[in-house]
Amino acid sequence: MSGVLRPPGIRFSQFPGQQPTAGGLSVSSGTSYRVNESVAVEAWVLNSSTEPWTTVGASLVTAKGEKMEGLKLHQPEAIPPNEIGSVFIEVPAAPGEPRGPVTLNLWEAGPRSISIPSVMFP
Repeated sequence: MSGVLRPPGIRFSQFPGQQPTAGGLSVSSGTSYRVNESVAVEAWVLNSSTEPWTTVGASLVTAKGEKMEGLKLHQPEAIPPNEIGSVFIEVPAAPGEPRGPVTLNLWEAGPRSISIPSVMFP
């Protein structure tokens, strides 16, 4: 057994949504996760614009301004106008790291982006 599904296993913390950006994007809710030697964030993005949203890049930036390396991004499909869709980000992290809040940044190939500050990992 890997121990992932036993204590301490997968730990998670939910975070609230935010107001829409100028590009018509907002996070309706989100969850941060910690397991073994990685952390992850699942953000439920509300696309209030008239164009679909496809995340092409992401970053997690610590309170010290350091970008976390080795990030993997997964978005099952484009988020159509006036709908909510999931964006999942995973990154390797030593136990207990990062300490304090991080900022999640998501962007598309066009001009729109979204920033979610103060994401905390359990």
